[in-house]
Amino acid sequence: LSMNANGLKTSGARHIANALRYNSSIEELDLSFNAIADEGIEALGFAVKANSSLKILRLQGNSITDKGLDTFGYMSLGRQSKLQHLDLEANSITDKGVESLVGALSTNISLSHLNLADNSIGDEGAKVFAMKLKKSTTLKMVNLSYNCLEDEGASALALRKEQHGDKPIFKLDGNEISLNISHERSLLSHLDMSFES
Repeated sequence: LSMNANGLKTSGARHIANALRYNSSIEELDLSFNAIADEGIEALGFAVKANSSLKILRLQGNSITDKGLDTFGYMSLGRQSKLQHLDLEANSITDKGVESLVGALSTNISLSHLNLADNSIGDEGAKVFAMKLKKSTTLKMVNLSYNCLEDEGASALALRKEQHGDKPIFKLDGNEISLNISHERSLLSHLDMSFES
């Protein structure tokens, strides 16, 4: 179900959330660019927890901050979650939001793709992924493109991948990462930085 750019705002997100609680057939929901804000994603968190069919949720460009993400993650990403793909691109998520998100994922056994591109995540957020994301994660891809990462964050992620294997792939294109840190080039080869300059 695509309701992309429909001017829903917070009130519309609440109506969608109420319907979602009782719907057992929707597998994909796109609410991108609707200005649902923190109150909207919080309402959706309760609905996603109660829903047994939703696998893909797209929430790009909705003015979501760490506060809304904290409640959403706690409510919707626990062990019972069925979500496989969560798209939070182009919001206002920072390192603090990553901390609560990774905490919520500690018991998750379903999420495989997480898109956090074009937010405000820096080296500290990258370190949270590197050090606190469980080794047995089901995540296959974490998109951190076009954030605020520099060499320190990239190195931490690369070291995690060297130590724990292939999962997840971290996409880092469009960050401020130098490819001239020669002593760590072998580590950087573990990351997807295809479009780095």
